[in-house]
Amino acid sequence: MPARLSFCIPNLDMAPFLERCIESCLDQRAAPCELEVVVVDNRSGDGSGALVERLARRDARVRLHVNERRLSMAANWNKTVELARGEYVCLVCADDAQEPGFAATLAPLLEADPGLVYAFGERHDIDLEDRVLATHRFYAHAARIPGLAEAEVALASNHAVMNQLLVRRAHWLAAGGSDERFDWAHDIHLKLKLLLRGDVAYVPEPVCRYRQNPAASSSRMLASKLGVMEIHRARLDFLASLPPAAAHLRARLPALCASHARLALRHGLTLLASDHPEGRTIAEQYLHLALAFDLDARATPLFARLESALVGRPQPPPAAPSSAKGPPYPLPRGATALARALAG
Repeated sequence: MPARLSFCIPNLDMAPFLERCIESCLDQRAAPCELEVVVVDNRSGDGSGALVERLARRDARVRLHVNERRLSMAANWNKTVELARGEYVCLVCADDAQEPGFAATLAPLLEADPGLVYAFGERHDIDLEDRVLATHRFYAHAARIPGLAEAEVALASNHAVMNQLLVRRAHWLAAGGSDERFDWAHDIHLKLKLLLRGDVAYVPEPVCRYRQNPAASSSRMLASKLGVMEIHRARLDFLASLPPAAAHLRARLPALCASHARLALRHGLTLLASDHPEGRTIAEQYLHLALAFDLDARATPLFARLESALVGRPQPPPAAPSSAKGPPYPLPRGATALARALAG
C-alpha cells in the first residue's frame, strides 16, 4: 500500500484563502501516494469551519477538527500533525498553497532513501491576489545534504518555510514538534531540531506558494522587535541543547549574532519606508537592536543607510548587484548529487 501523505493545515480566520489552499493540496499531479488534508480550526469566527465541512462532503480526503478552545500557534500546529495519519507530513499555513507537483517531486525522494528526515524544494512568494512576487532558488543543484551541514546554514538563514518541506511524521514527533515556549519562531526551532536527526534532500524547483500577507503573524512580527529577538532566542536555545556530535555548531554564534543584526537593520529600513504610524520609532529601535547583537554592525552599509535615513541625510547608494549568476550559496560540505531519475 502506498504511504499516505498528510497535508496539515492549521487555520485561524483565513477563510478568504482557505479553499484555495485545500484545493491546491488535493490537486496533486501524478501523486505517488495516497493523500489526505487535515484542517484544524483554531476557533475561527469567519465561517472557516462551514467552508471546510462543505469541502469534506465533496471530497472524503478532507478532514476537519475544531479545537474546543483557542490554542497557541505552536500548539495548533502540533495538533494538526497529531491528527495526521500519513507517514509523511507537510505543514501548510491556511493562506499558502502547494504547487501541483509537490508530492510527485518530494515523496519519491523519501520513498527511495529511508535515511532522509525531510525533502524540500523552493517556493514562489505571492501577494494577496496570487501574483508571483519572487521565485526562490537557494542552492544550485539537487542534492542530498548532511543534516548537520544544513543546520549550519539554517542557523543564519531561514531559507525554507514549512510548506516547502515534506517531513517524515515519525521524526517530527520524535523531535517534539513545535516548541510551545515560542510564540512565532517555533518553525525555525523545529527545522533545526529535525536536522539533528538525519540528512535532507533538496530540489531547486518551486513546490509551493508562500503568501506575503499583512494579516499573517509573520508580517505582524515585522513591526515588533520581539520578532527578531525570538528568532535569536530560538537559535540560542538550539545551540544550548546540542548533543556532543553537533557541539561544533556552537562556533557559529558570532556569525549568528551578525546575521540577526543585519535582519534587524533590514526590518528597520522596511518599517521606515512603510506607512506604519510608528515606523520611525520602531526603525530607531531596530538600529539599537542591531548593535545589541553585533557592535561591528555599525561599520556595515545597512547600518549607514538606516542611520542616514533616520537623521535625514542622503542615504549611501545600495551596493551594486552582483554580476554572479545563480543562487548565492554553494552546497554545504558533504552534499552529494541526487540521482537524475529522482531529482527530475
